[in-house]
Amino acid sequence: MKGTRGFAMRALPTVPFLLLGLVPCASLQAQGLRCPPPDSLAGVGAVVGRVLDAQTQVPLGYSQIRVRVSGVEARLEAKADPAGWFRLCSVPAGTFTISGQFSHLGAFLGPLSLDPGQTLSLSLALAPATTGRDTGTLMGTVVDADSGEPVDGAAVVLPGLGQTAISNPLGKFTFPSLPPGMVALHVSRLGYADAIGEVEVQIGMTV
Repeated sequence: MKGTRGFAMRALPTVPFLLLGLVPCASLQAQGLRCPPPDSLAGVGAVVGRVLDAQTQVPLGYSQIRVRVSGVEARLEAKADPAGWFRLCSVPAGTFTISGQFSHLGAFLGPLSLDPGQTLSLSLALAPATTGRDTGTLMGTVVDADSGEPVDGAAVVLPGLGQTAISNPLGKFTFPSLPPGMVALHVSRLGYADAIGEVEVQIGMTV
């Protein structure tokens, strides 16, 4: 399914606002790197592992890890420690996907299955996204929040990937060949308050 995502920008003074149209979901932040034994009666498990560079096998410390659990609209997030190890505690049992991101490198696994009380060990090998078979496309439009008119010349930045696009006279921008996973966006233009948000990129999809 293809679609477009709009950014609305409001003339100053105002406050920043979120990317329009995002589907809300519960967000759980993994606390620390030590998990107690998962409580099977509570219907949760744990996901642990290490993030490595797919080419060099060097651990990628401080990588961003995200888990999305199907059916319960839960998303868990954590950062790998300096040695690349990560732990996500109290993950709802069921089917889930996991993604890792470090600069221009990314990885996506799933769907995977987690049983109540289970601790699942994974290895995430992050690699550059090079082909349309393992990447997705992000398209959007920047508009004035009051008038709805397109905003030309807005800088759309993906901080985690180090990429920038400039909106055209129709307010449109495109990022082709992005690695799968959640992508943070930061939109700015002189005379407007910044707009921030995030969107999930999926393999072979245009979002």
